[in-house]
Amino acid sequence: MKKTRIRMRRLGWSGLEIESDDQTLVIDYIQDTSQLVQLRSPDEPFPEVSRPGGTSVALVTHLHADHADPGAIKRALQDHAPVFRTARATGTEADLALTFHAETKFAEYNLATEVIEAWEERKVGAFRICAAPAVDGFGDPQLSWIVECGGHRIIHAGDTLFHGYWWRIANKYGPFDVAFLPVNGR
Repeated sequence: MKKTRIRMRRLGWSGLEIESDDQTLVIDYIQDTSQLVQLRSPDEPFPEVSRPGGTSVALVTHLHADHADPGAIKRALQDHAPVFRTARATGTEADLALTFHAETKFAEYNLATEVIEAWEERKVGAFRICAAPAVDGFGDPQLSWIVECGGHRIIHAGDTLFHGYWWRIANKYGPFDVAFLPVNGR
């Protein structure tokens, strides 16, 4: 696999921007940090995307407010660009509280969202995008994302904890050139 230059840029918290062949992709892009006041340093920057209104595709690992900001995603994306996301959370009203805001705003902004299941793949421009299983302590649906571009393979694991799929992920998509993994604490 021939490797060409790509650019990766952290966008605060777990946000990531990847640029390849003059196209950009974002993962877990947020700008509304009001839900993070107790969890982050006020000095931590949350940069905007490089090309507001010009991003080719957005990926969301899960719908908690620290990973899904539909307003920021809408401002980042080109018209009709896809947003790949996890399935809807299920359960009681209390179970849905952590994902309610994102679900409501994705619908309100009429974003081109597509629910992706683990092991599904998509191709958008320069990017081959693969969804892998993920699990956090709350049990809401989550995905890790594998992005291939410019001959590089990157995994972004969102908030996932240890689970039984790591070997399958490595066997199907590895080796990885870069891994963005959660710290889940300070």
